Amino acid sequence: MPKCKICGGSGERLVVVKDPRTGRKKVTSEYCLCKKSSFVSSSFPLLNSTGNSYLPLDKVDENLKFLPNKLDKSPDLIIQSDFPTFAFHVKSVVMENRFKTNAPHIYICRAIDILQKFHVPQEDGTTPHISSLDKFDLFIFTCDTYESNQKLDGVIAQVVNNRKGRKPTWIHMTRPFENCKYEYSDELSHLVSDYKRIKLKPLNKALKKNSKTQSEAANFNGVSK
Repeated sequence: MPKCKICGGSGERLVVVKDPRTGRKKVTSEYCLCKKSSFVSSSFPLLNSTGNSYLPLDKVDENLKFLPNKLDKSPDLIIQSDFPTFAFHVKSVVMENRFKTNAPHIYICRAIDILQKFHVPQEDGTTPHISSLDKFDLFIFTCDTYESNQKLDGVIAQVVNNRKGRKPTWIHMTRPFENCKYEYSDELSHLVSDYKRIKLKPLNKALKKNSKTQSEAANFNGVSK
């Protein structure tokens, strides 16, 4: 595997930041983009297929706005695209926020996972409740269920309703919403009627296995100059 062109394979790099207390600039060490990319891929099963590759921040669709300090102002989104495009865009959003001080809680899963992990009794005997999803500052799920489940549409509608107006929810689909028959319901359609709908352009050569320049890394991380 070729070494990262930023850190030379160390997984860390020096950056210049502004001290929040004094306002002075200082040099500190942080994870390199290559390590952040690998960590995020391994932390979210839905993003595992992205491996060590990532989408530079300036290539992320401008509609994918997440404001961790203004959750009620962050848009709720319905995102339509092929799955790899969705995964890489979302991965960069996570990479941008995951390593900040007081990092926001972001959760990404498939629609069926909501039912299986947050609604039905677990193997250890615990019975979770979908209200536990309220703790996540940004909740993202993809509609890709192909096996019939009569409870799924109602559970999803309840999750969306619980978070509405308080914390952002992003819903991804590869086909028209109405064709996601196991997730779709009239109730859910009404709840998301004010969601912003966006279509992501298929990715081409925007992906990077290793960032080429320090300036690109600075752009991704918002480093103060």
